[in-house]
Amino acid sequence: MWRCCGRISYSDFSYATKQPIVQPSEHPYASTIKAALARIFHLGVKETLTELRPKYWVVKARLPVRNMISSCNLCRRCGG
Repeated sequence: MWRCCGRISYSDFSYATKQPIVQPSEHPYASTIKAALARIFHLGVKETLTELRPKYWVVKARLPVRNMISSCNLCRRCGG
C-alpha cells in the first residue's frame, strides 16, 4: 500500500486527506466503488470520484468507475 505525500502534509487536514492511499487502476477495488455508489445514491461518475478521492487516489480511476456504473442496473435506471 502506498500513500501520497507532498506539501499538503503540512496542512491541518486529517491524515487520510493529506496522504490518500494510492491504488493502481488494475486493483480489484470494486467493493470500494460499489460502497461509494451506495453512499451517493448512484449519481454518476463525477460524484463517485468525488466520494472516493478523500480517502483513495486511484490512478486512472474514471474508466473503472464508468465501467462499474454501466454494469449497475440501479445506476442505469437512475441515469447515473
